[in-house]
Parts: sequence; C-alpha cells; structure tokens
Amino acid sequence: MNKRLLSGSLLGMSRSTMHSVEANPFLRIYLDAEVDSDRLSGALSQALSECPYMKCTLKAAEGIFLELADNDRPMPLLKGQPEVINCEENNGHSAGVYYKDNIIGVMVSHALTDGVGFFRFARTLLDHYFGEDEGIYRGYGSKDYDTDPMELELKVSDDYMPISLSADKFFTISPAESLSFDDTFILRMEYCDFKALCKSLNSSTQNVLTLLGMKALSEAYPDNEAAVVSRLPVNARNMFGIPDTFQNASLANMRICFRADELSDGKDEELLNGIKDQTSIQNNMDSISYQYIEWRKVLFAKDHGERMRLIVDLMGQDALLISNLGRGLIGEGYSSHVTAVHAGAMMFPLMVYGIVVGEKMFLTGYDAGDRDYKKALISILNRRDIAVEELDPATGKTV
Repeated sequence: MNKRLLSGSLLGMSRSTMHSVEANPFLRIYLDAEVDSDRLSGALSQALSECPYMKCTLKAAEGIFLELADNDRPMPLLKGQPEVINCEENNGHSAGVYYKDNIIGVMVSHALTDGVGFFRFARTLLDHYFGEDEGIYRGYGSKDYDTDPMELELKVSDDYMPISLSADKFFTISPAESLSFDDTFILRMEYCDFKALCKSLNSSTQNVLTLLGMKALSEAYPDNEAAVVSRLPVNARNMFGIPDTFQNASLANMRICFRADELSDGKDEELLNGIKDQTSIQNNMDSISYQYIEWRKVLFAKDHGERMRLIVDLMGQDALLISNLGRGLIGEGYSSHVTAVHAGAMMFPLMVYGIVVGEKMFLTGYDAGDRDYKKALISILNRRDIAVEELDPATGKTV
C-alpha cells in the first residue's frame, strides 16, 4: 500500500513529534501475572494479520502531506518501552508493542490511525493473547477498509450555521516544557458506583464524566474567571457510512462551553442539561461534515499564512479533552486478569479518558499543570460517594 494521507497528514504536521511515544496514543495493560513473551509474540502476529494497517509506515510526501507505505520488515515484540516509536529496534514501524514485567504496552503514531483504529488493534492483540480464536476487528478486506474520510464528497445544508463560542476570554494553562509520563495518572473505582451516580442524575456516562471533569477544573483553578471549553472527539465512521476504515475518522469534535461562574455555582442537574443541549446541536451530519470540509481547506491552503488562520479557527479554545471509551477495550472473558489500564496521549494540557474493565472503571489522564487537577477530580468523585484508588502509572499498583 502506497497512498497519500489526507486526514492523517493533519496529525503529522509536527514531524518532530510524529513518532514520539508520549505525544501519540499509548496504552498500557497491567495484568495479574508476568507477561508470557512467547504467547504475546504469537498474539502480535495474529493481530497484525487481522489489522495489517498497523504494519504500515508513515513517510514524508510533498509539502505537508504524508504517505502510507508498506513496511515489509517484521514488527518485533519489544522488551521495554522504546524512546521513539519508529526506532531501528522496531524496524522503523509507526506502531509497536512492548512488554515489561506484568505490563503490555501498545503505541502508535496518531497520523496512522485514530483512537478507534488503535483500540481495535489493541483489543485484537489481547483477544489472541488470552486465547480467543478471532480478534474483535473484522474490517480488513471490506470496501471501506482504507477509506480516508477527507476523500468523501461531503456537503452541508444551505442554512447550516457553524457553532460559535462567544466569550471575552477562554481558560488556558501553559503546557509543560516537556512531555512526561510523570504527569499522567490512573484512578480506579467501582463501576457500579459511577453508574449509580449516572442513574441518580438521569444522564449518560459521557455527560456525567464531562460534568465531573469540568467541575474539577473549576475547583483546581478557583481564581479563574474565563470561560472553560471541553473537547470531545467524534467518531464519524457510522455517520459517514465507513464503519470499517482504519484511517482517522475522529478529526471532528464537539465542544462544551461554560462560564467560570456557571461551573463554580451551577448544580449538577443544571449543568448536565446544558451539556445535553450543547451536544444535541453539534452531533449531526452538518456539523461534523463542516469540520472535515474546513480541515480539507487547511491541507490545500495556498500558503502557510492561510493555513495557520484556518487552523486557529478549527482548533478552538479547548482547556481539556474528556472522552468515555467505555467497555470495548478489554474482553469480558479475561477482564479478571486485567488489574489496571492506562490509556491516553499528551496532546492537551488536561486530558481524561474513562475505561470500564469488568466491575472496575478507570479514569486515566494527563495533568500538565501543577497536579491540582487530579486532586480536585478525586475530591469531586469522593463527594459524590465514589471511593477512588490512585494507581502508579509505572507499575499499576496502588499509590
């Protein structure tokens, strides 16, 4: 496969971090026993046969574009996390798998695929490691397997008006000078406790997670008077009719915005109604298509100045990213062998992902500030009758 990337090229514009382990989607699975390297090596071979896109390598093409190229060298199972994804030890691949003690690690360049494509591969890998005959992904060979969403003929209604966030000032924090796993966190709780909270509030897991994540920011930065914006990536595969594609179909985002006083003074029910209302006017074909059309303009801009003007409008004023990844990452048949999960990337100063494994729920994230955010998030959960254990990302054990 040699194919110019459109959607992927946007995420690979920063060539310096295109293969950084920290700046791209990563995953650590902590098991209740040491990793069997022979078993994992066999699982890797099976997973790559079912998700062969992970064997492709990203190469520079003309201008800002990248090309997806076959890499005929084998993808080895690495012992320990490498410094960069495409190192020589990894035979130059843009994705990789490693192990250390009881940890299985998976990494990928975001320009190769999005979180959905990444987690499909990781789930397939784990399925085979734990003895499943087939992995969860069945898309290889389908007509939309390598469809790039930005190649589609997308249109918006004549009367569509883009969403505009109106505020005099938006909250930001300065990102850390360097990316570090020391700034990541893992929180573990009983899933039944979180679901009980959702039921009491008559709201979805994603909306409640957005509420708690934004309230935590308000408490962590009590002197803030600016509006706060939370980003939620949208998987557009089903909306666009390309359910099996591995290419990045999560470029579009919904944004939830509240004034600082609304977050600090607002009641849970009021804020959840606001989240629901804001979501309903963004999660539709017009809104998502519009963003892809605008991102295409970025790719084909006539010069750097025009490109940057377009990017500023599309990137928005996001303070944090909050996404519920749900239950699909870990198979129920072997969930009892998984003691912790660490998933994410370090693309925004504040990030929170929710993952359910068996009877446990994990909030994994990145706090590039002074770590007051993590403390506030724990406090927010505790006050809503959810007991939280903090785990060490290096080991998966209780801090």
